[in-house]
Amino acid sequence: MNIPLTFISYAHEDEVSAIRLYSDLKRAGANPWIDKECLLPGQKWEIAIKRAIKSSDFFLAVLSSKSVEKRGYVQKEITQALDILDEFPESRIFLIPIRLDKCEPSHEKLKCLHRADMFPIWENGLAKILKSINIKRSRENIDPSPPQSTIDIEDEVEKLIRDLESPYERVQYSAAIRLGELCDMRSIDPLCRALIDWDRAFRDMQEEPDFDNPEDYEADEIERSENWDYYYEHRRNAAISALEKISSPEALDILKRISVNPGKSPKIGLQYLEGV
Repeated sequence: MNIPLTFISYAHEDEVSAIRLYSDLKRAGANPWIDKECLLPGQKWEIAIKRAIKSSDFFLAVLSSKSVEKRGYVQKEITQALDILDEFPESRIFLIPIRLDKCEPSHEKLKCLHRADMFPIWENGLAKILKSINIKRSRENIDPSPPQSTIDIEDEVEKLIRDLESPYERVQYSAAIRLGELCDMRSIDPLCRALIDWDRAFRDMQEEPDFDNPEDYEADEIERSENWDYYYEHRRNAAISALEKISSPEALDILKRISVNPGKSPKIGLQYLEGV
């Protein structure tokens, strides 16, 4: 039996959520396609993406308030999908808008399509997507990996919590994603401390450095421009996503206190810091 191919389209700003969606669909037994995981080294990426869209059975357009008005290749993907949609009978589901927050699609045709909301509860949105793409979720296909023992999970959680304080941002990012997959209650406080530390680092990065040597200032500017997006936004989104996955009253309360999208003016979660 061939499993329908499901293409995931997203803007760079929504990468963490798109990767999470890809992982959840794959664990549920679907056949998702996303560039970060499916493009091969050496492939002409634009041709490969167009071919994947054309051969896909379903197209998921991941949307958020950060990306709906964004210019770029993601708009070409959506335009191509809308053209393919016109070829199908009206009763056939092909293009599914996936909202990460309360946003409105910029394309008029997208506004006519019922969307799957991944908020406030991610699992509810995921269940609706699986139903639309004809994937029956069962115990067998929720997670094909063998179960870990309690001792193994405890050891892994302790290591991942230590990794949140690693000097390497990519290690912090990977740790936050994995903690979200494990959904361990012990992760709540460490994830919140990490968010606060990263917010402070982001704030410090915004402050103008005081260098006597112009070359030092120029080198600092290059480093900050290169690291700005990945080192801050991606790891922070991963930590927030992890807290959402834990989905406990404590985690949801903390998310209310810590700003979710600080943008250019981050608000540090100092209200929570006093109680940590």
